[in-house]
Amino acid sequence: MPPGADVRTFLWVLIATTLAAGTARAQTPRIGADDAGAHVGETLTVCGVVAQTYCSADRGTRLTLETRPGTPPVFVRIALVDRAKFGSRPEDRLYRQRVCVNGTIEKRRVAATIDLADPAALTIDPGSVPVKPFAPEVLGLCDVPEATRPRVLHQERAEYPKKVRERGAVGTVSLQAVVETSGKVGAIRVTRSIDADLDAQAMKALKKWVFAPAVLDGTAVPVVVTVQMGFALRR
Repeated sequence: MPPGADVRTFLWVLIATTLAAGTARAQTPRIGADDAGAHVGETLTVCGVVAQTYCSADRGTRLTLETRPGTPPVFVRIALVDRAKFGSRPEDRLYRQRVCVNGTIEKRRVAATIDLADPAALTIDPGSVPVKPFAPEVLGLCDVPEATRPRVLHQERAEYPKKVRERGAVGTVSLQAVVETSGKVGAIRVTRSIDADLDAQAMKALKKWVFAPAVLDGTAVPVVVTVQMGFALRR
């Protein structure tokens, strides 16, 4: 065997294996997020818009794909140990992007879930328009698991306008907000909308909240928090 032949053989095997894996993913049937709940146990490519993102130090990253009302939610889960493979702050980068995820669909409670560990199993539609990210210095809570969490010192209840109640708009608005080092709320974005007027009221109320800021190594740091505000008609 000529010198280096075993190395060349290994490289060819590696290239062939990589190409085969890529071909297999390309041939995997694609379905929309709305249909994922009907295919539990199957390995498919599921496509949809990332409607919400969440990350915690104990659970890692969760992407929620948009589905129509009445269909099971679809969660794409990335363990904290795998998060760095997907680049810096993947929650910010993937928010509102149309993605396709290849994996085995499982059922967890009422949701269809896909565990994602390989970045090659995630593709972003090149036609997606990225949402402006939070400022570079803002951290996710899972970026600094050793930091103390922000603590609410003062919160305002969102107003439920009469005109909105009369048209029967109800539900929960989900928001992400930056808790600044001062404890005040900075940038806010709605991650689950139920009504434009209620979204606006939720953002207005959240802007008045005050927190004890997150602290890392004795210094306050700006972090992103998730807040939900519910609106229900009283009987």
